[in-house]
Amino acid sequence: MGENRRDWEALALEALDLVRNGLLVNLRFMSAAFARLTPLPVAGTTFATDGAHLRFDAAWWARTYADDPAEASRAYLHVVLHNVFLHLYPGATVEPDLWDIACDMVVESVIDQLDLPATRTAQAAASRPELERMAEEAGLMTAERVYAALRDRRAAGATDDELARLGARFHV
Repeated sequence: MGENRRDWEALALEALDLVRNGLLVNLRFMSAAFARLTPLPVAGTTFATDGAHLRFDAAWWARTYADDPAEASRAYLHVVLHNVFLHLYPGATVEPDLWDIACDMVVESVIDQLDLPATRTAQAAASRPELERMAEEAGLMTAERVYAALRDRRAAGATDDELARLGARFHV
């Protein structure tokens, strides 16, 4: 069992290097941000950061990369951008569910604007109209403005289920 886990971890770390290096070809200015996160394989975890580590399930990450390298590249850049924009620190008065959706939408909007071939996915293309609607609603796509627009939607009658479905479209 331990050997199988080590095999997955080796494959996952190799895939992580391939993704990072592929993104650096176009995003050299992101090298410090990419280097900041120490890979930390943790079985059964989601793909996320705590500001210092990049936590991921090795088997899931290796399969994701094997199935769709663009999806893996987009997911990696997504997590790194949360760090760059300090999305991990929303403040005590912020509703966490709406904050998470707002941050995910902003990060996905930035990735779309970069328009890198390595991050183009069918899911991102399908979600683009919603990002465009939010940009019209919020104006400048910052987490704070999108958060305010989402609060306005909730106040106007959007249900928690509707907002959760929206959030699921942009969450890694």
